[in-house]
Amino acid sequence: MTEIDAPEPSPPEPSPPRAVDVVGRAIDLNLGGSAQIRRASIYAGLLFLAAIGPLAALLVAHSIRAGGFDWIIDLIALG
Repeated sequence: MTEIDAPEPSPPEPSPPRAVDVVGRAIDLNLGGSAQIRRASIYAGLLFLAAIGPLAALLVAHSIRAGGFDWIIDLIALG
């Protein structure tokens, strides 16, 4: 009798990484990076906060006075 060669099973398709995996890898990269890279990352975050923070505060203050965020929907509908 001869042995029939069965085809090799294909490897399973890779699944996308979960959020926990992504955050874990980001923390590993941050801890493994140099102090200079960490300082630059904090500096970039603070610059972004300084640029966007005042606008966000104004939007929240206006929304409190207007009674909610419905004015944004009205503004988008008009534009």
